[in-house]
Amino acid sequence: MGLSKTLNDLLSTVGIRLSRVRSHKEERLRRNVLMHSWTGQSPTFTFEFPMFTPVETDFVIAERVIDAFHSAREAEADQTSGAGPTGDLWANIGSRSHSEFVAFVGKRDVKGVAQILANALHHPVSRGLCWDESNRLTYDIAQTSEGSALIGLMIADRFIAFGEALGVTGVELAEYGLYGNYSIDGLHAIYEGIEKACGVALSIPECFGLFGIRIGEHTIHTMTPSHAYMAWRVDQVLDSTSGSEVCEIGGGYGGSAYFSFLRSPKRYTIIDLPVVNALQAYFLSKTCGPNNVRMFGEPKEGQTLNVLPYWEMANLKARSVDLVLNQESLPEIERAKAEEYIAEIERTTRRLFLSINHESAARVGHEGFEHGLVSDLVAKNGGFHRNYRFPTWIRRGHVEELYELASEN
Repeated sequence: MGLSKTLNDLLSTVGIRLSRVRSHKEERLRRNVLMHSWTGQSPTFTFEFPMFTPVETDFVIAERVIDAFHSAREAEADQTSGAGPTGDLWANIGSRSHSEFVAFVGKRDVKGVAQILANALHHPVSRGLCWDESNRLTYDIAQTSEGSALIGLMIADRFIAFGEALGVTGVELAEYGLYGNYSIDGLHAIYEGIEKACGVALSIPECFGLFGIRIGEHTIHTMTPSHAYMAWRVDQVLDSTSGSEVCEIGGGYGGSAYFSFLRSPKRYTIIDLPVVNALQAYFLSKTCGPNNVRMFGEPKEGQTLNVLPYWEMANLKARSVDLVLNQESLPEIERAKAEEYIAEIERTTRRLFLSINHESAARVGHEGFEHGLVSDLVAKNGGFHRNYRFPTWIRRGHVEELYELASEN
């Protein structure tokens, strides 16, 4: 029994209660990461950690995923550029975390693949798609008492920021003393306000091992604030609700594509690594319907969501995409490959490139690898001018930039 709990038990008989002592890690989080304050002691969040048993539809999707992955591996071997990651963050993640999943796929073990995909966020194959830290999966961190408090605060913090971006709630003003007024109870009203402002439900069909904090009758999943925000920004930037063509480089597990699919009809192509493609294809098939998803090697039959490996961007037609977007991945890619992506963005976009990325230039994630800056990559390319640049609403330390093709292009 902890000391604070023992004292609280003793003092409760006289109506006195001690506030929970914050850890040093929580204090650092509050000072350096969170954008908002909380009144008094930290709230205690209730996490939902569902586990799913694969059903027949999961096995059908898993078979398609296996076929697409084998097709991708064969095509990748034929690439003359040898363009896979070799010395960046994702090369490191792949070497440490993808082997079990790749082995099941290699054996065409449909049941094994389906079991992993049904609970992918619980499995190392999803490392890097949430907020993994010190080689620990977010799912594992969130199940510890300290970890659940920290991750709960981060989810709530970014969710409030999304509400501020939409005008659902006002922005804190510390110089007038108007801060620290958020509470768990207040999040329920913000949740409903965001859904109304977005015009789509924030709840996601249960699958993929999605987990998050419970707010009333709702669950806010770990990446929902970032993914729903990006989908909203896409429509803001395009000034259009239908008929647009969008390409996302590095799509996480497909959350931004999912919310974009809900918001308005558009063709949406994700470009990523074959292993990550497998996760995206499964998630989008489960949430948007398998008939709306085209995986690599499958025929084009009017699907609105296309999940393709990285080299396929070179096969997109010139000026075929209204908007290319990237969130939290271009800085993680080795410099030469990132420069190739920028060149392909210039070739394929009709007009716009939206980036939400950090600029830390940190040496984190792989020995000798330094995170890049999107602004440097674009400047070296020389084919764009910048329409705007500002700290993104949704995450401290990240920059949102909108680039447009230079007029001579």
